[in-house]
Amino acid sequence: MSVYRQQCVRVWRDPATGIPWCHLLQESPGGDTVAITSEHIWEGTAIPKDIAGELIIPARIAGLPVTRIDDNAFSGCDRLERVVVPEGVRAIGNSVFEDCTVLREIVLPESLVSVGGVRPDVLGTGCFGGCVSLRAVRLPAGLCLLGTNTFAGCERLDGVVLPPGLTEIHDGCFAGCVALRRIDLPQGVRAIGVKAFSGCSALCEVSLPDSLRVIGEAAFEDCVALRAVRLPAEVWRLGDSAFGGCEALADLTLPEGLAEIPDCAFVGCAALREVTLPEGVWRIGTAAFRECAALETVRLPLTLRHIGRLAFYQCAALRRPDLPPALAKIDEDAFTVED
Repeated sequence: MSVYRQQCVRVWRDPATGIPWCHLLQESPGGDTVAITSEHIWEGTAIPKDIAGELIIPARIAGLPVTRIDDNAFSGCDRLERVVVPEGVRAIGNSVFEDCTVLREIVLPESLVSVGGVRPDVLGTGCFGGCVSLRAVRLPAGLCLLGTNTFAGCERLDGVVLPPGLTEIHDGCFAGCVALRRIDLPQGVRAIGVKAFSGCSALCEVSLPDSLRVIGEAAFEDCVALRAVRLPAEVWRLGDSAFGGCEALADLTLPEGLAEIPDCAFVGCAALREVTLPEGVWRIGTAAFRECAALETVRLPLTLRHIGRLAFYQCAALRRPDLPPALAKIDEDAFTVED
């Protein structure tokens, strides 16, 4: 693990390009290294904000290898169009390229293992948050961490291949990526965070790995083009509103490990016509299937004990399901349809 040897920010001017770079020295077992830092010298960035076009980050500064790029290093550098991060860099911090609005291409090194996780106590707005011109990213195979809101608001991002070492898609990671049409989560991913794909309005296909266990609150909320979801057998927890507002969702497969259907889990899934709830589900949460206008058939498990308020409210096409003998409580307006 590297530690800062001195907190004094230094400036080194690249003799090839003339660009000055803010940096900090780090101690590490293999020898001193460098972290590129912002530290508020040039309006809070590592380089002057008027640098335009292509930026090739140096692999060495003052003769020492660059291994980290700290938080906000290039945030708001709105004239950068292409950035090459050199081999040897292992970690990129929070909000490093936030609001680089004309950035079209980023080249990441195979040495990279962490994006958005340099300082885990700081929740940034995402390494590439608001990079509205970024269209595609190739993530290196060794990458194991994508931090909170990494690509949030990347409106033109339409292609991402996720590396095999990922174990979690953090909160808001791809939120608002309105051009993203397909995502394949690699085997090994165990959790999808809160609002991870929320508002990805073009997302029509998602491949979920068998390793998946948890899907967070509103993870796929308002993915209005999503047509089919097969939850893997080991998923045991769905967050509230996990698939709320998925208007095109017509094909849904739920695993037997679920204990409850959470509040608003499938609210507004207007294309959903039938649902089979697996044995083991004991509760259907508040507004879980509210306003699923096309829903005709719901098969309830024998284990069901509680149907929450507004659970099937305004499901006008629904035929009254057979109620299991263990059912002890049906809350107010659970099956109400109003004109």
